[in-house]
Amino acid sequence: MSSQQMTTACFAETTGGDVMGFRYDGVDHYLGIQYGSAERFQPATAFRWQGLRYCMVQGEVAPQSTPSAEKNPFDAMNYSHAAVENEKLCLQLNVWTPKTDSGNRPVLVWLHGGGFFSGSSVEYTFYEGKNLAGSGDVVFVSINHRLNCLGYLDLSAYGDQYKYTGNLGMTDLILALEWVRDNINAFGGNPGNVTIMGQSGGGSKVTTLMGMPSARNLFHRAAAFSGGSDLVMRTTKQARAETETVVKNLGLNGQSDENIIQHLTRMPYADLENAGRQAKIFYGPVVDGDIYPDGTYALSKDISFLCGNVLGEFSTNFGNIVFCSSQQAYEAGIIANMAKEQVITAYEEKYGDYADDIMTAFQKAYPGHPLAEGLFVNNRSGYFSGRRLAETMVGFGGTAYNYVAAYSYPMFGGIVAIHTAGDIPLWFNNTEHIKAWIAGDEKTAIQVSEIMSKTLLQFARTGNPALPELAWEAYNADNEACMVFDRKSMVRHKHDRKLGELIGQAVPEVRFVPPGR
Repeated sequence: MSSQQMTTACFAETTGGDVMGFRYDGVDHYLGIQYGSAERFQPATAFRWQGLRYCMVQGEVAPQSTPSAEKNPFDAMNYSHAAVENEKLCLQLNVWTPKTDSGNRPVLVWLHGGGFFSGSSVEYTFYEGKNLAGSGDVVFVSINHRLNCLGYLDLSAYGDQYKYTGNLGMTDLILALEWVRDNINAFGGNPGNVTIMGQSGGGSKVTTLMGMPSARNLFHRAAAFSGGSDLVMRTTKQARAETETVVKNLGLNGQSDENIIQHLTRMPYADLENAGRQAKIFYGPVVDGDIYPDGTYALSKDISFLCGNVLGEFSTNFGNIVFCSSQQAYEAGIIANMAKEQVITAYEEKYGDYADDIMTAFQKAYPGHPLAEGLFVNNRSGYFSGRRLAETMVGFGGTAYNYVAAYSYPMFGGIVAIHTAGDIPLWFNNTEHIKAWIAGDEKTAIQVSEIMSKTLLQFARTGNPALPELAWEAYNADNEACMVFDRKSMVRHKHDRKLGELIGQAVPEVRFVPPGR
């Protein structure tokens, strides 16, 4: 007989109606709760139903068209949930809680990556909140919302009723946060202690929400993993010009506003999305002087902010990802097979006269890491992106904590964290979902994950990620304090400043700026 308790039902009352989930392994799961509904190009409204709604399967996600061939090949080593796309039913969220009671626990709200055009809360199994909720006594919420042309196509030029269409994806998130405010207490969460967190594009959603007045009191701390922006992403002028290109490409020029809207509303999603791609729309929030006033997050200067990067994304190719042309190329290119002479030659070819100094600076910045890893730290802009967010927050008069996730997965002889989501299973205590990545070094990976997840939980509880056993001071321009998560995690001060400066001198500055800026 198994010692584990059998799975049972659990129930909660929400403002939308009653829900039934399931209790498994000490955690209550409520999956696929629909928080809103919306017609195309219309603001979402709260969703309500009659009777009991079964919430035991993660629900529909926003339509998108990122071809599987464009995915990172290593994604195949992590099981992904099958996702059903549905334009009208995609406003769904998931809740994991230690117990459906009045526990008043901290709440962590997860915003998925994929820019503003793709991704979902079910994209990877390591997005699940079960382990963090169970081990940390918190409530974990993940959210789906409208993306791409459904969430960010600006139609404000075609009537006042479409004024906010360029930000519908963001107002969906605000509706979800309002749902959390009004309902999370029924799941054992504290609506007065909500941390929003996101990775890559999700991090940019976090910094956008930090700058939206209507979201201001819906969260109390924020974390941006490998994402976030201190730039104005899109102006109304730019967004309208992009939409005008779509209209022109569809042959709708000269027609009435009503006819244009009618056509865009009725055309199949795939055709609309393709028209947006043909117009090269850079989907993202629109700085409109109203719902998103100025493109900064100064409004949130009074909350604690956690931000940083993965070591592997400090490169132009997200680290030592092996896109192999042949078996021979693979065997010659992985770090484990690179002889010291080969590594030095590669530095000299890449950095010329700066090679020796950069090699020395890398080894001082990341002692214990193979020198070959430094070959993939070649984008100064990416290198300091998380730090730039911290500096910006401090400039507003706020509090920021900066980190670098530097642990190298053992896969293929040792490579830097796979891509910009490589650290998420470590933050969420989900190493069980990345067994292929950590095989051969499981003990260390689990130890790193325990430290990272504990600091995140402490941040959610108090706004300060420091642990009794691990000091972590806030970032400022003088100390440049940075937590380096590695085999031995510790705060370092200006540990990689010299490395960044040398790379900036050796390699032309490559700071990402949205097209048309």
